[in-house]
Formats: sequence, C-alpha cells, structure tokens
Amino acid sequence: MLSEASEGIRTIASPFLVYTATGKLSSASLVAVSGAIPAILVGILGSPQVEKLNRQKIIAYSNILQSILLITLPLTWASAGIFAMMVISFISSSVGALERPAMYSSLPLIFGENYQDFIGKRAGVSFFMQSVSPVMGGALVGFIGASHTLVICGILYGVYALLIYTIKNFDTDYKNRAEKHQGQKNIDMLKAGIEIARNIPALKTLYIFWFFSMTAVPIGVLSAVPYVSENLGLTSFEFGIASACYGVATISSSIIAGKMKFRGGARSWLLASGTIYGLTNMLMGFEPQFLMFCILWFIWGLAYGPEEVVGNLVFVQSAPEEFQGRLFSLMTVVMTGGMLIGNSLVGPLSDRLGPQWAMVLAGVIFITSTICSFAFGQGAREIATISMTSTKPTSDEVR
Repeated sequence: MLSEASEGIRTIASPFLVYTATGKLSSASLVAVSGAIPAILVGILGSPQVEKLNRQKIIAYSNILQSILLITLPLTWASAGIFAMMVISFISSSVGALERPAMYSSLPLIFGENYQDFIGKRAGVSFFMQSVSPVMGGALVGFIGASHTLVICGILYGVYALLIYTIKNFDTDYKNRAEKHQGQKNIDMLKAGIEIARNIPALKTLYIFWFFSMTAVPIGVLSAVPYVSENLGLTSFEFGIASACYGVATISSSIIAGKMKFRGGARSWLLASGTIYGLTNMLMGFEPQFLMFCILWFIWGLAYGPEEVVGNLVFVQSAPEEFQGRLFSLMTVVMTGGMLIGNSLVGPLSDRLGPQWAMVLAGVIFITSTICSFAFGQGAREIATISMTSTKPTSDEVR
C-alpha cells in the first residue's frame, strides 16, 4: 500500500509542479517522456541483473534512492528547475525497471500455493490505492504545495524500503542464482530470456495480448473524459459515481478471483473476461443513459479481476523459475510500450474520430486482441492445458 500510495500521490504532484512553474503542458509531457524511455531500455538491457543480484536489495535500494531524490527535491528544484525533475524521472524509471521485476519474480516463491489468493488481494488493494491516492495527492498539493507533497512521497518510499529490507527469507534462492549465473555475460542471458519467451507459446501469446490490450486501455479511458461531458452531458460528479462503480467492481472481482477455482480452464476465463471488457467499452460509446452507463462501468470492473489473476497465474506457471526475473522484465517493457503507444494515439484518434468512436475503437482493439490471442493458435491451446492449482511450471513447459 505504501508503494501504491506514493506512486499515486506523485502522479498528481509531479506534473502539477512542472505545469504551474512553466505554464506549459509540453514541459510536463517532457518530464513524462524522460521517464518512459529508460523504463523500456533498462527493462530490456538490465533484466539479467534481476537474476544475478539479491532481489530484496534491488527493491530496497531502488526505493531508498527515490526517497533521497524526492526528499531533496526542494533544493534541486530551486537550483535546476525542470531539469531536476527530468533527472529524477529518468533515475526513478531506470531503477523502477529493475525493482518491479525483482518484486514480481519473488512473490511466487514467497507465497507458493497461496499465490493466487495473494495476487487477487494485491490487485484489489492496488486499484483501491490507485483510486484514493490521487485524491490524497490533490489535497496535499492544495494544502502544502507540490514540492512538499513530493517530499512526503520520498518519506513513503523510505519507509517502504525499510519494511522490505527487514523481511526475513525474502530471496532464499539468491545464492543458487548467483552461482548459476556467475561469469555469464549479460547479453547472453538476455538472449536466452528472449529465446525462452519466443519458444513458449503461452508466454508469447500473453505478451502479444498485454501489448495490444494496454494500447487500448488509455484510448478508452482518456477518451471517456471529454465523452461524458460533450456527448452524454454528465457532470463531473456523475462521472465520479460511474468511476466509483468501476472501482468497487474491480476491487471486489480481484479479491474474489483470488479464491476462485476457475472451472472451465484458464483459456475460457481469459477469453470471456477480455471479450466482456472490450464489449462493455464498445457499448459505453453508444450514448447510454446515466444508469446504464454506471451499470456498464460496473460490468467493466467485474471483468478486470479474473483477467488479472488468471493472466498472472498462467504466466508464472509457464515461465521457468530460473528465467522469471528476465521474463517479468520483458512483461513490464511490453506493457509500458503498449501504454506509450496508446497515450500517443488517443489525442489524434479523439480529434479525428471524436471521443465517442475512439472509445468504441478501444473496445474493438481489446476484443480483437482477446480473440486472436485466446481463441486460436498454439499459445491458446497451451494455455488451455495449464493447471490452475499450481504456481510452478510443469516439466513439459520448461524448454
């Protein structure tokens, strides 16, 4: 929760600080881009380090570094201005590109057979904090200013690092990994990880689905902002109610999905949840009445939980343990790349088609990527055979 809270507050405070100081949206965008590029490059080139180094220390040191950068921000901002924010964004994204895979690849070993239950709860708590923390960020910015709000974020990062560092038996496999990869070149390990991703159909299918679905998400979500006011004539309060319906459904479905047996298999659930998610997005674009709009947002949220939990379970069971650090890094890169493309397309698409049809298009992209990924092909067939009761890959899945 501390990590999600600090991230959510920061997403409000950082652009607000830059925009109010410069008066230019392009300046805030420049800071965002300075963080997006290293997230992809470091995520790819640095992924072998997630296997070689102690994952607990990667997470702790990453957050300590971000804590120092943000706590000292009032000083660096006073002397360097927007350049200081660009440097902070660059460094934070660089270390975050290692921190997230280090955390994700540690969790299956820590929680074992309770992994499904954990990721369901984690998804629910994560979305709750993503919903609440921006509100907290806006309130703090208004009360104490953007730069001091970012100092609070720095303190939260520091507390989170301390908590992670004090956990016993966090990375019990570190010594075995270090011995196994001793003397191996990073480029060779990187090539081996990419080769595994290419040769396991289930993994390749998930990567493709996540890329296109994450491209569709910002198109649908950002287009909804002008759509609800211009096309539906809703107030910001009414839009907030619809968003709350989505939030309640997402949190609930994630927690419930963490305890489900998923009868019918992973493939059926991924196909159903992705299709419902995309179809709901499409229907919202046909100017429903307010009550139906809220119902659609609620259904939209219900479809999120199973897709999140099942997708993670399939990924962990398909990915050999010795490659999971690199494969989780690649997952982060794929999702970040999809989000970047979606964010870059939403403006031109909304301007050319209108926000209504941009939302419909987002639904079409999501449905198409779901059907192509999970209805046909070798990857879909392999996903259909994966057990939903284990977090370890079977011998046939390790290539």
